[in-house]
Amino acid sequence: MVVVTSDYFYINGVRCDTVGLSCDTPPIPAMAAQDYTEWTTGADTPKASPDGTFQNVQYTLTAYVFLDDVPHDNTAIYAYLAEARTLTISRLPEYYFKVLKVNGITPTVKYDGRSIAYKISLTLAPFRYFINNSEVSVNSSVENPGNRYSRPLYKVTNRSEGATDLSLIVNGQTYALTGLTDTDAVIYIDAEKLLCYSKADESATATKNLMPQSTGQIPFLNTGQNACRVTDGTLSVTGNWRSY
Repeated sequence: MVVVTSDYFYINGVRCDTVGLSCDTPPIPAMAAQDYTEWTTGADTPKASPDGTFQNVQYTLTAYVFLDDVPHDNTAIYAYLAEARTLTISRLPEYYFKVLKVNGITPTVKYDGRSIAYKISLTLAPFRYFINNSEVSVNSSVENPGNRYSRPLYKVTNRSEGATDLSLIVNGQTYALTGLTDTDAVIYIDAEKLLCYSKADESATATKNLMPQSTGQIPFLNTGQNACRVTDGTLSVTGNWRSY
């Protein structure tokens, strides 16, 4: 089997040539279409207003297997693609795409059986996500490098002993917690899942639901600089940065 690797893609962080796939030039995913509400008012033109939600993106990759001999067991290829959750392509190496569905894998035999082309059809989530998504400590501000607002994971540690209240304040928006105890040692405020919970320590598997003790909306992070702080403890943010 011959593998050509000038272009490539990664599924779940694993490069395609590890299962013998040579990647054709990967197309750039289309921009997701935004949904609109449309209406007429009796005027001579209809009106439309963006809803702020975006449709999923249909995407197709082409990859090849070049055979030294005719027999070809492709079970490893199918297993590699079957559980796809993330996709990275060589033309956009700083991003990954969330794979929502594997729609189909279609092989076509070419050149007397010595080459097999695989059409890989995927449904992608609307936005592209930054591979560099490290947790960062925040004192008073944090910068969102994407051009779409993000839904970050906030983490609060090192709260004052005996303190029962905590507020996360982002761009003037307050998310408040009350009735905390010292066992709420690590507090997570998850803007992606819209959940707030605590752990006794970071390695603990058990969690405590803090949503009944919270008021306000969990804040997102705008593009560019964001004023961001907590009233007690140490704040860190995993941004889940994304772009169109």
